[in-house]
Amino acid sequence: MGNKGLRSMNHAARMCPICGEDSQVYNTREAADGTIHRKRRCPSCGARFSTVESFECMVPVKSLSRSRS
Repeated sequence: MGNKGLRSMNHAARMCPICGEDSQVYNTREAADGTIHRKRRCPSCGARFSTVESFECMVPVKSLSRSRS
């Protein structure tokens, strides 16, 4: 997944579940398990909701092949 996929996921998390407009964050907290909890408010319809974000660390693995003589 490239940056475009990350932007799409982030945009979907920001959308209001009621009216579909972009929301605004009014409170952010980091939990002990490393997740980020955000409280959001929709400026269009006034709905309030929360999102939970988690991160995965992906490290590329390099394969070392040994040539046999």
